Amino acid sequence: MPNRLIELFKPDYWLSFFSENLSTWDIIVNLLDIFVVWFLIYRLFELVRGTKAVQLLKGVAIFIGIRIAAVVWSIWDAAPSLKHQKKKNLTMSE
Repeated sequence: MPNRLIELFKPDYWLSFFSENLSTWDIIVNLLDIFVVWFLIYRLFELVRGTKAVQLLKGVAIFIGIRIAAVVWSIWDAAPSLKHQKKKNLTMSE
């Protein structure tokens, strides 16, 4: 997975989307898709604003950010050893 994330930062990856001959209909559909996604995210933020759910969403966003950073920097591989250690401690305490 880290290789896929690294690809996002290469200009050739993004240029490959524009090198194709897109018809007018394809461009309209893509713009409509972007608008619909933007509108749904906007409505979600409007719905959540001013509620306790904001704190929950901030926590989820922080968790996702940490997970992405761990994958990008290849430090997520340490997680299985931590899980093993936790199971070992639980077995010893029983």
